[in-house]
Amino acid sequence: MKLSVYIIFFVSLTGIALLFNCHFNSGGGQQDPDPIDFDNEDCKEILIDELKYDAAQTDEYEMDYAYIKGDTLNVIVKYGGGCGLANFRLITNGLFMESHPVQLDVILSFNDEDPCEALITKQICFNILQLATLYNDSYQTGHGTIILRLKDYDDRLVYDF
Repeated sequence: MKLSVYIIFFVSLTGIALLFNCHFNSGGGQQDPDPIDFDNEDCKEILIDELKYDAAQTDEYEMDYAYIKGDTLNVIVKYGGGCGLANFRLITNGLFMESHPVQLDVILSFNDEDPCEALITKQICFNILQLATLYNDSYQTGHGTIILRLKDYDDRLVYDF
């Protein structure tokens, strides 16, 4: 009798937990994350280098969401790890595609030297102010808009400065 009461209690508790989880994770579409506000000095710098862009390789990760706030590109990623080094770099070739507004290809390179397989979710930020400087030098202006074409990410990333 005691065993059946414990089983019923466990099954009920599991059902409630699943219902609670489904309620808060439903919606079908991409939900805005709870973003962390970073100072640009806490963020990694974008690398503008045509050779490194062309040679960029990446280990496996999943990009959940990306957005631009001010001069910062924020990316939320998931990857297997938890006990070793994992390094993300944002790289561009610096070659603007002539359109209105101009577009620029960027890649999020990931080097994973972590043998563990825990699912890690991480928000990373990149200071992209150098792109505004590159644009201003190229087009002799003090402001502009760049569409960042982030590899393997379909949503439009608009950088206004």
